[in-house]
Amino acid sequence: MSEIRRISPDEGLPDEEVESVISGELKSLPSVESVEENPVRTEQGVIENYAFSGQRVFSGNFTHLSEHSISGEMTDYSGEYMLRGGSDLLLIAVESGSGKTLDLIRELNEHLPEDSRVRRGITSSTEDIWRFIQSAEHTGEVRVIKDGEKVDVSTLEEPLSEIKQRPLWDAELFFPKYGGDGEIFVVYDEENLELTVDNLSEAEYALQEFEQHIVD
Repeated sequence: MSEIRRISPDEGLPDEEVESVISGELKSLPSVESVEENPVRTEQGVIENYAFSGQRVFSGNFTHLSEHSISGEMTDYSGEYMLRGGSDLLLIAVESGSGKTLDLIRELNEHLPEDSRVRRGITSSTEDIWRFIQSAEHTGEVRVIKDGEKVDVSTLEEPLSEIKQRPLWDAELFFPKYGGDGEIFVVYDEENLELTVDNLSEAEYALQEFEQHIVD
């Protein structure tokens, strides 16, 4: 499972220098044993009217050393990162799960310069959030807050226009898998996007829809 964040944009810093900071700091973290950078690629749109066509995408793989919470044994885990230069999105995935991924992001932030910090929340307007939800191939449970409770929208007997005005708790979404058959599973909670994929490149459709509606 991966976590997606946004880098604090620095208008004066070229994309490749931001990537150099990220990969360089990953290499310097005590818990990261190695980093292997992939060739830089230029992203083309796979969705209609994609706002970030031509952005440079920096990615790589790393080995992360983590202590088991019970046994205390140190174990190697493989990880993957992706920095999307136009939208400033940073994705980090560690095979041990979201807890270890969040630990790594916190550790990374402690070492990054202030103008390149990884920010927690990625928010947008209510309309944009619902456009992103509706861009999915299909949805699972979508929950909003009503009278202080989390409620599945499928149980509400009210117009969608009214449902959209309620605070979103989370949404289970399914997008086509890029470069293969099937779908990927995504959870969006109005601040973060969690992707369940074997590798980050499979999430290209979901990422471009996210950039188009939430980031642009």
